[in-house]
Amino acid sequence: MDNIEVYNRLKRILDERGITIYKLAKETHLNPSMFSHWKNDKYFPKKDKLETIAIYLNVSLAYLMGATDDPQEHIDEAEAKRKIEFHHKRAEEYRKKAIQLEEEAKELEEQYNQLEELTKSLTDEDLSIIKRLTKLTPEQKQLLRSLISQLENK
Repeated sequence: MDNIEVYNRLKRILDERGITIYKLAKETHLNPSMFSHWKNDKYFPKKDKLETIAIYLNVSLAYLMGATDDPQEHIDEAEAKRKIEFHHKRAEEYRKKAIQLEEEAKELEEQYNQLEELTKSLTDEDLSIIKRLTKLTPEQKQLLRSLISQLENK
């Protein structure tokens, strides 16, 4: 099961029992925002928090993690630890990817702002020339580059 599927399993158990996330958080002394981050796949709870939730719900950690469909069946400690580590690693990968995407978005925004500033100084004639240039074939573009290069060298 992935992070979201584990969260959805928890949510299904809570719904079946008429328990809200807020009530679970309050009675287990867990931060309610943890559940929101978990739901949005930005975080995966550590083993102690998962154990607290499983104890409160009177289900096995293995059931909560989706390793079994029997709420009382337990799996060995090593298997539970492996599953939790997998989810933590995946959450960390998502955090890194989110940071990378934020950096790329900032870079694109800077490029956009630079282009916007540049286009403010262009005349209608300049824009017309640019439009025509974008319609050139690759061969025509290469020829134009050669001509420009020759003019620059004179």
